[in-house]
Amino acid sequence: MCNKVWDWQDRGRVEPLMIQVVGAGGTGKTTLLGLMRRHLPDGFMTVAAFTGVAATLVGFGARTLNSLMRFGVPKGKSRAFLNKPISAKQRAALQAIFSKSHLLVVDEVSMLSPDMLSAIDKRLRAALDRDRPFGGVGILLCGDYLQIPPVGATTLPAVMTSTNPRSEHVSARALFADFVTYHLHTQHRFSADPAWGADMSALRAMVRNPVSPALLSSLQVLTTETFREDPVFADPAQTRILVLNNYMRCRINLERAKDFATATGRVVLGWRRPFTKAVRTALREPGPRAAAGSGSRPQPRDMESTLSGLCDDTASYFVAGAPCMVLDNVGTARGIANGTTGTYHSLRVHPEDEGDLRAQLEAGPAPGSIIWLSHPPECLNVHLHPDPLDGSAPSEALLAARQALRPFSLFQESADDPIVVPLPAVSNTSVDAVETRNAALKNKLTVKSPGVDLMFACTLWKVQGLTLARVIIEVTKGSGWSLPLLYTALSRVRQRAHVRVTTNDLDSFLKLGHAAEVVEYLVGLGTDQGGTFSSDRVADFRRAGGLPRATAGAPPAVLTLRRDTGAALLARGSRGGRRGR
Repeated sequence: MCNKVWDWQDRGRVEPLMIQVVGAGGTGKTTLLGLMRRHLPDGFMTVAAFTGVAATLVGFGARTLNSLMRFGVPKGKSRAFLNKPISAKQRAALQAIFSKSHLLVVDEVSMLSPDMLSAIDKRLRAALDRDRPFGGVGILLCGDYLQIPPVGATTLPAVMTSTNPRSEHVSARALFADFVTYHLHTQHRFSADPAWGADMSALRAMVRNPVSPALLSSLQVLTTETFREDPVFADPAQTRILVLNNYMRCRINLERAKDFATATGRVVLGWRRPFTKAVRTALREPGPRAAAGSGSRPQPRDMESTLSGLCDDTASYFVAGAPCMVLDNVGTARGIANGTTGTYHSLRVHPEDEGDLRAQLEAGPAPGSIIWLSHPPECLNVHLHPDPLDGSAPSEALLAARQALRPFSLFQESADDPIVVPLPAVSNTSVDAVETRNAALKNKLTVKSPGVDLMFACTLWKVQGLTLARVIIEVTKGSGWSLPLLYTALSRVRQRAHVRVTTNDLDSFLKLGHAAEVVEYLVGLGTDQGGTFSSDRVADFRRAGGLPRATAGAPPAVLTLRRDTGAALLARGSRGGRRGR
């Protein structure tokens, strides 16, 4: 595959170059990109990914596709941002990049949608004024189609296997059909536990229901003994609690934050994230005339406080020293992106909160207690992992700006503290729909997203591409699990002993299966190196009846073990103390 890229360069990049490299997690895709970068001319390769966390994981100064291609910020579920005409400023920016760079690498291709692929093609043709696929820029797609698909969008495999693709996907289908595929097979991540590697490979088997009872019964349940038997599970810096939704993430983060603060002799600072402008405007609009004697309408601030009290996930929290995660693409090329991890160091509070906070701290609050701020902090100071300035020379202005934070920051430890990056407590670009206990307000309230948040727990979408020391998987029956999500969760660790689940009531996982369009697409690709998609192979596969059934394994009875309290344990902390509110 590398020879194909080098030959294309030697021949003057005349013909289109469209390649994809596919393989399971741990087969060396990122290593391959590093090898290519070392052997290709400086600046020849530009790397991008659909999400900020994927871009930072692959490194090489990667950016998100939205940032690199100047698509702008999407508004809700609308895809209209992909079709906006290119401006003169955007054209100049892309021309500056691709006058030096001739190969665009797109990582985590399973998350790439057909309309995004078409938009990249149109944008590069327009920017470079070349009526050739992708404006004559070589394209290398990299990833694993058996992992997490795009959210709320059609997958690339679907447009190739559909007998009647939607009109807006025809151009993507024509482009994608010409990609030459190379396969990576050798597994490196699970070399220390070959049996675990075999089980992960079995989850990828082309059968109808590849999840076996034997695999599920081998997963250990989280108990209080877990933290004594393997102390790494108690270390928030090395263990991720994986969840499927933000409600559970917020709940677990709060309880673990209180435990962490208690153990370290600190307090938890909390604040409510503001409702979006649309909600605040609605609160200030005159309501229907009140009936005589019904009392006055609550003032807007009182109403907003009342609504916040009905919602479970409008609050954010800070504990000095606690793990955190950036939730905004602040500077993807520098490694500060949605999904970048770090440690809370200090914060700069709103001027109206500073006096009251100092007074409460001087009163000696109990470790683990929550002190509420009336405003979100002006910034949260984070020591990023790794520091985005490691290995590079920061400018004097940047160093001065970062050092200037110290006189205004609370909870400083010593003069030897790492230099920190100030990050916004509240995002200016994204919003969250909030869960509410008031049925009349369901799906109607939105708050501004946090710019950075606690990371005792995180959603599965934040860990695709990572190799983790330990994971705890929060399992809730009927909570939207799919086979790609299960495979992504389990395959993050190198050994079976490094994963825990919150219950062994896992029978529902036996029904999970591969998406039909992904299976048919992989069948159509075949296994030959340098091959292309063949619809004839798909037709033969369909005539043969599609996926075979899995070989019968151990009976489901192996799952009827003692039901444990792993979920409750996460909600009240590893010490078995308070229950979640």
